[in-house]
Amino acid sequence: MAKRGDRALQRAEEYRREGLGEMAVDSYREAIALYKEDRDVLRQANALSSLGKLYGQQLFDHRKALKSYQESLRLRQIYGLERLSEEYFNVAEQQNFLGILSEAKDNLMRGLHSAEREGNRQNIGKILNLLGDILLEEGNLNEAEERLRTSLEVLTAEGDELMISYVQSSIGLLLACRHKYEDALKACQNALDQAEKIAAQSAIGIAQLRFGQVHWMQGSFSTARDYFSKALEIAQRTKAKILRETALEWLDRCGLESPPRSTPPEQT
Repeated sequence: MAKRGDRALQRAEEYRREGLGEMAVDSYREAIALYKEDRDVLRQANALSSLGKLYGQQLFDHRKALKSYQESLRLRQIYGLERLSEEYFNVAEQQNFLGILSEAKDNLMRGLHSAEREGNRQNIGKILNLLGDILLEEGNLNEAEERLRTSLEVLTAEGDELMISYVQSSIGLLLACRHKYEDALKACQNALDQAEKIAAQSAIGIAQLRFGQVHWMQGSFSTARDYFSKALEIAQRTKAKILRETALEWLDRCGLESPPRSTPPEQT
């Protein structure tokens, strides 16, 4: 017999697919409450995670997304449920968006240890990528490069083409921060080629953004502006809020034509 919460969860998924975000939120919350009443902790945790995804990716409310993921993570920790490393990553990703970098790094390290215990190489690669991005943002170039290179190696072995593109983009920015602009542009081109191969619009947008940042750091503001405009176009088409805000910020910098700074630029 189907559980009571399953019907509410099904409605929530239908509302989410139809773009009815607030109605989906209400149905997810109903499902979570019913699973809690039925003491079905696994379904409760999974529904909380789905709610976090809705808040983060569709409603762009990263604080509420973080809260939902944290509640799911707490249940997985207490009851020894599956997907622990994935939930650590989800929590850290939202903390990164909110600028809570120290806590994000702590959760990424916990997630890394969990992924190693689980034998989940794909999650290891994802976690190392985000950890490398945060370290790069903080200016820790040596440790960032170590994390990103290891991430690329792991994800290449796993054949995760989407994540390979993201990591290549991050490596491109890192190399630019080391003033290795030719190598940086090659890495960005590799990221763009990979993203176009699998028609991944989000990864294409990130690669265009990184291209722009590399050119800006070289002082090629006109070329940088072209790439930022391409990233902005993709962000608007795909409703990628953070990519849109970041592209707009860098377009403003191109207008000011400020000289390259000695510290690394912020990440998306």
